[in-house]
Amino acid sequence: MSRSLDFDWTLPLFTEAETPTVVVTTERARAHVPSGIRAVVAGEADIDLPEAVRLLHGELGPRLLCEGGPGLATALLRASLVDELCLNIAPALHGPRTPLLTGLPAEIPVDPAAVYLDEGVLFVRYRVARV
Repeated sequence: MSRSLDFDWTLPLFTEAETPTVVVTTERARAHVPSGIRAVVAGEADIDLPEAVRLLHGELGPRLLCEGGPGLATALLRASLVDELCLNIAPALHGPRTPLLTGLPAEIPVDPAAVYLDEGVLFVRYRVARV
C-alpha cells in the first residue's frame, strides 16, 4: 500500500515474485504504476483502507498479507482490519527509533499463535482480538 509509490520497480518483489505482488494505491497515483504490475485503487488522494481490504478480498480471497511500517500497521489496527500480526525480531540493535505502534485508541489484546527461528531472526505471529 502506497500513496507515493516510491519503489524500486526492478526489485524481485515486482519482477520475479512467485505470487505476483499487488500494489494498493490511490486514484491520483495510479498512473505511476508500471505496466505489468497489478494495482488496486482505493481512494482518491488517500488510501481508503476498509475499501482496499474489501476489494482485495473480492479479487484475491480471504487471506491477505500486508507488509509495511508502523504507520500502516497502526492504521490497519485502528480500523480493526487485522486478524494476525507478525513481528520479526532481527539480531541487531539500533539507536533511537519511532515506537513500533503509536496512537492506538486502547490496548488491543493479542494471543501468541506461533514462534519461528530462522537464521537468527525470530518470527512471532499473534492473533489479534477484535475490539
